[in-house]
Amino acid sequence: MRTPSLLTLVLGLGLLVAAPAGAACDPAGSDATDVAAARAAVAASCDCAAASDRPAFVRCARETATSALVNRGCLLHVVRCARMSTCGLPGSVACCRTAASGTTKGVILSDASRCVAPSGGSACVAAADSACDGCASSGCVASEKRIFRSGFESAADFAGFYVEAPGHRGSTSHELSGVQVHSGASSHRAWMLAANDVVPGVNTNHRGYPTVQLYKLPGGPFGDRVWTQLWVWLDVPLEPAAEKDWFSFATFTAYADDAWSRTILVNLAGGTVRLVHVPRQGEQVQDIFQTTSRTFPMRRWVRLDVLLDFTAANPVASPYAAVWQDGRLVSAARFDPRVDPLRIPSSLWPPCLAGWDGVSIADAEARCGLVYTGRLAQAHFGLYAPPLLASGELYDDDLLIREVD
Repeated sequence: MRTPSLLTLVLGLGLLVAAPAGAACDPAGSDATDVAAARAAVAASCDCAAASDRPAFVRCARETATSALVNRGCLLHVVRCARMSTCGLPGSVACCRTAASGTTKGVILSDASRCVAPSGGSACVAAADSACDGCASSGCVASEKRIFRSGFESAADFAGFYVEAPGHRGSTSHELSGVQVHSGASSHRAWMLAANDVVPGVNTNHRGYPTVQLYKLPGGPFGDRVWTQLWVWLDVPLEPAAEKDWFSFATFTAYADDAWSRTILVNLAGGTVRLVHVPRQGEQVQDIFQTTSRTFPMRRWVRLDVLLDFTAANPVASPYAAVWQDGRLVSAARFDPRVDPLRIPSSLWPPCLAGWDGVSIADAEARCGLVYTGRLAQAHFGLYAPPLLASGELYDDDLLIREVD
């Protein structure tokens, strides 16, 4: 655990004479600074983003707050904020529900699709991890943390973004559909009608998806840490044979261009969900964790949660990705978010690298028109599968992409 900051310690020392231990707590008044310092200590010592165990996180919060608080009477308030958070509950959200009377209550829900308005009221998903920070008397607190969400109720959600044209290669299509829905009236459906030819050097994979081009939104790419949640319903007959043995649910990239030269994929292969192109493009090394026992069930709704951390300020000291299936960790791996031409034989370099000095990656990117952002620039969700698959369908629903601390 990290130690509290110097500022936290100074604030605590400055309050030593403010209140006796165990006095009644006034978190919005005389104890506001004490509570804020204790909560800052909890944030510094108990890593919310990396927490996978709820009781352990709350235990850490209690122990840290006990040491940091001047007025121990405020302990329950600080611990309550830890309990009213998503920490240790992968995929959960803080939901602010405002009743018709105008009273707002914050609750922690297992996924964003459950954040629905009460009769005559409103509801919103907070950008903060804790309802204490994310909910106010009027609803959600305005935050610099951004959210993109779509229930696939309208194609307008993806207006201005690239959307793969239905009928790709005459074998794949996609649409909004009410046949299978997780919530609302429709979801995104994609399906395969026939196999494609395998052509050496040509990508003939099936494609049927919308793209979320975050770099086109106000504020640009999302980051440095981004959480994505998606509900999927899959019925695809995978086979243990080349070009028939995998299916991709999601593709992420830190590049704001059309090349998609460096991607991270969330795939189904061998019966389990796994990360692909980690740590580098073309590789598949799950160096942190990979399940071998939690198989993916067909023909029912499954929740996938993906954390992308583009920083090295984390327990693995590297950018990394992690995937949860219905709240259980199934795959995690470090990754290098940039292209690396030096790992490709020079004989296979594209013409744009002619004259490259073989040293500066930024120069190589510029020569080839690649726009690296260092954060999540864009992603696509839907059907992406190998050419020899000839049938099958996928439904996506309740997509949520949000920046997290």
